[in-house]
Amino acid sequence: MQKTPEITTVMTGEPLAQQHIEILNLADTPHLSDDFRTTIAPYGMWLTYRRETGAADYTWHANVSGYRALANKVVDMDSASISLWSTTPGVDVPDWLMGLIKKYAPSSW
Repeated sequence: MQKTPEITTVMTGEPLAQQHIEILNLADTPHLSDDFRTTIAPYGMWLTYRRETGAADYTWHANVSGYRALANKVVDMDSASISLWSTTPGVDVPDWLMGLIKKYAPSSW
């Protein structure tokens, strides 16, 4: 019979941050563009909220997936994604997207 080894060292851990993730199905949202001439018709979003230990506020990262919208506004079946971060200076977040980010933010950590 195999014997379970005894643990003689006590390990400790210290929390550095907390994360909260929301995955959303999107419908009837306006097209979203980035600074690299990519425009998509969004169909889904992965939102990650992060709060560092001791911080008063959180940061967020939004990864929005959608079908590529061509220059003539025709929606192609090729998928693409656009990532936005709250920590990027001068990031221009559309009102509809900022509304979703605020709506799904955790109320307590």
